[in-house]
Amino acid sequence: MTIGEKLREWRKAHKLKQAQAAKAAGISQSTWSELELGDFKRINLNVAQRIVAVTGGAVTFADFPRPRGRKVRPIAPPAPDSTTAVTDDSPEPDDESLHAKAG
Repeated sequence: MTIGEKLREWRKAHKLKQAQAAKAAGISQSTWSELELGDFKRINLNVAQRIVAVTGGAVTFADFPRPRGRKVRPIAPPAPDSTTAVTDDSPEPDDESLHAKAG
């Protein structure tokens, strides 16, 4: 099933006209119509987020076509900060040192 078919199916299941669905998503009726027809020329991340939100997951980011000419790279997790890392060999604070810091 295409994303356009999913949008149409979701809209009809909720008994909405295109204008009503578009208003709920914060986009124009013409943009909603284009999406139902499979035209993604004017789609951007903001519009995609609105569509995903308003459909409650009936349409997901994975349904949208990837932008041409762009490779999607996974984001690497941040490197651990060695200055704040706690290791097993770190000394445990004792009661005396805790009271000294508090006073």
